[in-house]
Amino acid sequence: MTSSNQREFTPEIGETVRITRADETQGGQETTTLEVPTDAVLLAVNVTDSGPDGEKRAPKNASVCVFDPKGTRFEPTATGDPAGRSSLLHANPMPGLWRIEVEYGGGASAEVSASFYKKGWFFPHATRLVTPAEQLKQDRKDDGRLLVIFGFVTVIGILSGLLPSQLAAWTAIVAVDAYLSVVLVLAALRTDHAPTFRENYSWIARWFPRRTAGFLLIVLLLASVVFGFAGLYIGTNVFREDKSWLDAIYIGFQTLGFSDFQPKAGHGQRVVIAELASGVLLLIGAFPLVISRMSTFEST
Repeated sequence: MTSSNQREFTPEIGETVRITRADETQGGQETTTLEVPTDAVLLAVNVTDSGPDGEKRAPKNASVCVFDPKGTRFEPTATGDPAGRSSLLHANPMPGLWRIEVEYGGGASAEVSASFYKKGWFFPHATRLVTPAEQLKQDRKDDGRLLVIFGFVTVIGILSGLLPSQLAAWTAIVAVDAYLSVVLVLAALRTDHAPTFRENYSWIARWFPRRTAGFLLIVLLLASVVFGFAGLYIGTNVFREDKSWLDAIYIGFQTLGFSDFQPKAGHGQRVVIAELASGVLLLIGAFPLVISRMSTFEST
């Protein structure tokens, strides 16, 4: 029979309390506590078998209950382990004295490890862990920010034709092209250096919208480009014949589809080439990123 109750403390990281029961002849209960400080970012409780390679097996004839300082019971968050092991992971745990109770019967064999971790361990750039609800709220805020920005850019593109104003037109076009260029570079970096790159530079996720917001963003990006170039096409600056606002919008859509409306030599050709380049950015940047995100049913 083996029975132990140990505590280990690692400076600047956290404390671990470990209960071990092996081949108990009689049942019983063991209670221990863990004082969680205010700067703890994670509480982890793991329940496995004891002995050599016990972490690979489920406990035998033993159960664990975890209670926060207010007496609220917490259930294991991962119980679908094929080996039958269970664990509880709780982000930003309530400061105070947590209680861990182990109930065991005859022939019990189990090891319970309860630990808290301070900031700086495993998450070196975070002052606290973010809960799923907080992450969802932040994602929605980031999506909303992108939609507001490019909604404003779309309005600028529309005004470029109504005023008309070439400055407004180029502002809308450059804003879209710059965003798509940055997104392509960041997407390549996330792919080449995942997952460490995402962990070290979490702000990068703000440039990539979730599925629904991504669909709306594509509409705004497309509209910004079309209306922006339409603002440049009005009149006779680009084409030989005078173009109305509606004509310019139609040509803007067609030019993105690589149609040829025979612009004037020089300035006219440069403007059309610029729209063709913007169309390529949309095709290789915005559309594939959002479509791949939707097809994998992932939001991050």
